Amino acid sequence: MTGPSRPEDNLPLGERLARRWLDDWRGAAVLVVLLALASSITSLPNGFAYDDVAIVLENKRIHDWRTLWRPFVEPYWLIESFARDLYRPIVLLAFGVQWAVGGGDPIVFHGVNLLLYVGACLACLALLRQLIARRAALVGAALWAVHPVHVESVGNVVGQAELLVAMLVLGALVLFVRDRRRGRLTPRTVAWVSLLYAGALLSKEHAIAFPGLLLAAEVALRRAGVSGLGDAVSRFWLLLRILLWVSLAFLLIRFSVLGGFGGSPHFSLWGLTHAQRLLAASALWPDVGRLMVWPARLYADYAPPQFPVRTTPHPSHIVAFLLLLTWLLGLRWAWMRRNAAAIFALLAFPVAFSVTSNLLFPTGVLLAERTLLLPSISLGFLAAVLFAGVGAASQRIRQCASVLVAVLVVAGASRSAARQTAWADSLTVFSTMVVESPQNGRGHAAIGQLFYGFGEFERAERHLATAYALHDGYGYLYADLLQRRGRCREALPLAEALAGKYRWVQLLQVTRIVCLFEARRFSDARRHARDAVMRGLTYRKFHDLAQVADSLLASYDSADARNTWIRSGKPFDRRGDDVKVAIAPGGLGGGFGIIFGGRPEARK
Repeated sequence: MTGPSRPEDNLPLGERLARRWLDDWRGAAVLVVLLALASSITSLPNGFAYDDVAIVLENKRIHDWRTLWRPFVEPYWLIESFARDLYRPIVLLAFGVQWAVGGGDPIVFHGVNLLLYVGACLACLALLRQLIARRAALVGAALWAVHPVHVESVGNVVGQAELLVAMLVLGALVLFVRDRRRGRLTPRTVAWVSLLYAGALLSKEHAIAFPGLLLAAEVALRRAGVSGLGDAVSRFWLLLRILLWVSLAFLLIRFSVLGGFGGSPHFSLWGLTHAQRLLAASALWPDVGRLMVWPARLYADYAPPQFPVRTTPHPSHIVAFLLLLTWLLGLRWAWMRRNAAAIFALLAFPVAFSVTSNLLFPTGVLLAERTLLLPSISLGFLAAVLFAGVGAASQRIRQCASVLVAVLVVAGASRSAARQTAWADSLTVFSTMVVESPQNGRGHAAIGQLFYGFGEFERAERHLATAYALHDGYGYLYADLLQRRGRCREALPLAEALAGKYRWVQLLQVTRIVCLFEARRFSDARRHARDAVMRGLTYRKFHDLAQVADSLLASYDSADARNTWIRSGKPFDRRGDDVKVAIAPGGLGGGFGIIFGGRPEARK
């Protein structure tokens, strides 16, 4: 005997398979995982590229488990030529653990990136299923999983910070929305959401947008009719207060470690007024829109002159205005129809993007694909909303929509998988930058520095000179190369011409001072070194240079009290007129020496 047949047994085979693989959580999760892997698994053979070299390969702090506490009390960057304005201890701790597990093998780091990306895609699917029909949720998660704009975050090891933030933030939103839809907000959820937020903040700063995303979710749920009990509402406000305190604690810790709240802006934004920066930032919105809906062209760097900084009205601002108008009309449409998924998507994008958009404050990038990982979640939601909208249409339209989604998924996965190899190593990244965007000075500057490290000085000079010709913001690298090659007569005029405009670039100021030594302009060198100390540049570096200047000025009287440079009691060899300053490979902080009249006097 057999029991009564289930209603599903009478459905066509295609519908039964669809319910099993599209509607059921396990089937949908498997499909999303497979799509995430298909678009990203080609990153596994990649090595260390770009910032990976300094942050992972050459970062001694993470190579010994006994020093893994240091990232919690030190900046993210500890390189003299980089601003020490970032604080990301969790991701550095994670790198240290991965280094210990794999002995420095890059496949371990890329494997973790892959797992984090899969986790973020599953969290995206879970969040979508809380706010929209299951099949539409799968469509949105699938398109998000294969989006090519995510390649930089997955293919580059340091993109792990973006992946951590995305997974933790989306996971926290899943917990919050799940409880609010049930009409309650448990103390356990409040605790977990707060803990996940703290972890995201310590992974990368842009996670500070999470309270805004939480508010967006609350607004969307309330507009859709999810009010909840009194305890749920009161706990929501309690949660917001806790998140506020977590944010304040993070900012205070960050200030105590870095000595400030803000970061160093992109060189193309220096000296701009707030209004000019708003114009420059909004002029890039058409590029952001293109990357969201048609990411056919991807770049490792977005900088002038290929992406100009427009501080006066331009046709691109008209496109930006039309995008803003479209957003407002879309939000009105979603609000009138009480569509929670659409409301959340349209509110979440400006919240997530605002932190890195240069609208609120200047940041270190004009535009970067990695910074669009979290904001692009809105695109997945909007795709799900559009697919759900055709559910009431005719069968032919539904079939066409399904075919279109399949085509987009296959195209996105193929494009992403092919693009992952562009991050194989630094030479590949920089060569690709030069080929894909020859008018972007950053590519020439990066590959010039790489060739210099290889000892190919002529090729390095050619690329650095090209970078400087494209944008004077790269002139400090060209001047540094000339100085290190013993050509201060060429480097000094260049450094002095740029020093006023780029007064916060420490390497440029060092080049200028060192060349002033060789030109025997000791008073000028001392003045600029002391000025750098007064302006808050690295104290040890410029304090030592000021001491060198004092000693050189007093070198004709070795008993002069200012001649603190001589510790051995021996005077300088006064024969000859040449003054040479040699800087160790690690930068001035690692030691430098001075040769006056042919006799070396060194200090470490």
